[in-house]
Amino acid sequence: MAAFFKYLISVFLIFYLLAFGIQSISDIGLKKSYDKRYGDWNRLFGGKIHADIVLLGSSRVYVGYDPKIISTITGMPSYNLSFNAGAYNLQKMKWNAYLEHHKKPRMIVQNIDFSHLIASKKILYLEEFIPYLDQEVITKEIRTIYPEYAWIPYIPLLKYNAKPNLLQQGIRSFFGKEYHQSLTKDGFLAKDLLYKEDTHNLVSLTKMMANPQLRAILEDGLHYTNDLATNPEYKDIKIVFVWAPEKEERLQLLYPYICTIKEDLKTIAAASTNVYFLDFSEDTLSYSSAYFYDTFHFNTLGAETFSTKLAYSLKEILQ
Repeated sequence: MAAFFKYLISVFLIFYLLAFGIQSISDIGLKKSYDKRYGDWNRLFGGKIHADIVLLGSSRVYVGYDPKIISTITGMPSYNLSFNAGAYNLQKMKWNAYLEHHKKPRMIVQNIDFSHLIASKKILYLEEFIPYLDQEVITKEIRTIYPEYAWIPYIPLLKYNAKPNLLQQGIRSFFGKEYHQSLTKDGFLAKDLLYKEDTHNLVSLTKMMANPQLRAILEDGLHYTNDLATNPEYKDIKIVFVWAPEKEERLQLLYPYICTIKEDLKTIAAASTNVYFLDFSEDTLSYSSAYFYDTFHFNTLGAETFSTKLAYSLKEILQ
């Protein structure tokens, strides 16, 4: 009987090590890939981003802040480090990962808006993190949302269970198949779309506005904003909080809270000599559908126009 159990244990260990080896091969392969999911993450963890100006925010920055325009006007290399579909808690994760692998930039440009201040309770594109679950700087935050990620990395191939195509891609990439399908340029993705009102989002915001606990929910985001501004490690970095234009329908809906939040931002900026607040919330762009593809996001024309305006304001601050 003892010999039988030893046999079972040895078989289990062989299959465990084999599965773990296959997983490791795929992980390494994905870390070599520069497709639309992993290109920017691989540059981030590979220490390959060279920027004096780092742009932080959610999808608003992802499609609205063009680093090429900002670099050209300011004369400083810029990079869009936005977290698509992620509020301040997920943006913080990406920023901390950046600091682990790069020197500090000369300027941080942090987009602020109503959604930014409400912590994300889910991660929309979890497959982006499959090869990086060995990075504590990101798994710590992932585990706060999905506790099972505390043990998933230790059961080989489990994280690939729902994504067998990614497992194949990783293995192929490991053995030399190149994947260069990245749609972004320096972290930025232009959206050449016509305007369509996102009614479902406006309805959700209307319901949220009726929540008596809303101000308390926003406080956590404001605390993070204040911590960013007062962190002594960033005293040599110019920190610029930006409220970018959004379509007037959304602006009017959120106006009571936006006014209060903007006053908080002005107070935070006034307390530090290296912190600034640029308020574009009521810019003329807000009143034309030509610049948006929904009430919250710029299209290509909007991104070009706004990034130019923003860049000249940043240039003035830098000078």
